[in-house]
Amino acid sequence: MIRKTCSILHKPKAQETMLTMSFVANKAYPEARQSTYLNFPEKWVWNHSSRRWTIRQKGSLIGRLPFAHANCVQRYYLRLLLTKILRVTCFEDIHTIHGVLHPIFKSECMASGLLNNDGEWHDALNKASAWPSGVHL
Repeated sequence: MIRKTCSILHKPKAQETMLTMSFVANKAYPEARQSTYLNFPEKWVWNHSSRRWTIRQKGSLIGRLPFAHANCVQRYYLRLLLTKILRVTCFEDIHTIHGVLHPIFKSECMASGLLNNDGEWHDALNKASAWPSGVHL
């Protein structure tokens, strides 16, 4: 018996996630571009049945992003970027910082100043390794 495999990526609804549909809302509504993805639920409501964001009619809500452990490197840095970047209409917008297209989310975080580089730590360790003994290190 031959079994057909079905990939979730080929299902039409799988492409319509809350994140990707926020891109659609940002394209369609200028006022949507004033919120980060984290703050999107303050002014927008996710409709599960239509898989669309609509303008909130009353009240407000605090947004929440799923936890991403630092071991899940790409997810962790994407989550960090989504808390800071405005006017995102596609993944390329997330990958572009100051007009430069970055291949990975970590380099975007570095370029946008969300992460300090480790240069100061390397300098401190190099200086410290020159004078104390192993016990003092």
